[in-house]
Amino acid sequence: MLIAIDTLTHPNTSAPAVQIQLEQLGLSGFVTIINSDFRGASEKLDPALLPVDFAWFDVGGQQEYQDFFTEYWPFLNEQGGTLVFHNTVNNPGPAAFIGSLKQRQLLQPADLEVLSLLEPHKLTQNSCTMVRRISGVRETAYLHDASLRAELERSAVEVLRQQRCRDAGPGALQQVV
Repeated sequence: MLIAIDTLTHPNTSAPAVQIQLEQLGLSGFVTIINSDFRGASEKLDPALLPVDFAWFDVGGQQEYQDFFTEYWPFLNEQGGTLVFHNTVNNPGPAAFIGSLKQRQLLQPADLEVLSLLEPHKLTQNSCTMVRRISGVRETAYLHDASLRAELERSAVEVLRQQRCRDAGPGALQQVV
């Protein structure tokens, strides 16, 4: 089942034409369209259609990306459900949001995976980031080994410390604990 959440207000929307084509092809029974802003629309999701295996998000800036993630992450299949965010690498707001997810991945490696892909043949809207929920996947062996897990956590903290130093500028390495 495909669930589409859209306000259908864009002046050049092709949504009505898509709906007609779905009906003509006999596919309208496989698509649920929720005519709404995405914020709060999770309350309209049919529980029989959950968990969500795949979601595509393509609107707004950093706050909208964060709002979508916060609202819909609990509905994503914890055994590999994937969110794909569009235009994330060169767009400052979404890039900052994706950076926060990458930090979360470092600190909670058994929760999610993050992979950004660049579309080098495009000048604008040229990337997407996949965020895969893995909290329900059986942990890999290295996470059961306490010494390896501790080393992974130390490495993650060191990466974050170095990133803060780069962001703070020259001479900051001695100041960051």
